[in-house]
Amino acid sequence: MLFETLDDISVPIAEVFVAVTAGSVIERFAAKRGLILRRVDLAGVLGLGPCWSTSFQFRGATRQALVDVIKFEPDHLLCFQTHVQGLTTEFTIRFTPISDSQTRLLFTIELLPNALPAGVFVHSLKFARARVTARFAQGVRELTQEITAGSN
Repeated sequence: MLFETLDDISVPIAEVFVAVTAGSVIERFAAKRGLILRRVDLAGVLGLGPCWSTSFQFRGATRQALVDVIKFEPDHLLCFQTHVQGLTTEFTIRFTPISDSQTRLLFTIELLPNALPAGVFVHSLKFARARVTARFAQGVRELTQEITAGSN
């Protein structure tokens, strides 16, 4: 199942990419939503390989996952992947310059079930697709507002 949304912000593409890859914006954003996100590799290098350990509450239970960077193209693309209880999630951010001072961000989340319970969960999301898409778009807007506020 695929969810997509995009947002335009008035920040140059290089600054947006640095804000997202530095991790602090994402970590603050996650913390506000109850996710505990810790960088596993201490080197702080950019590119393929860095990962984060995360834990979160879902349906009354604490879930844990590793979030890996699987695709990395400076100033163009970031793709993360995680596996949680039979569900593989790929989260992609595409960076597109609109002008020297504006950037378009396309966010995509793809849910790929690998087990029957995960397949049932993904199928149940189809009934709430409009609500899930709206919440996803709202979260993206809040993230891009944090990026904009951090660049000022």
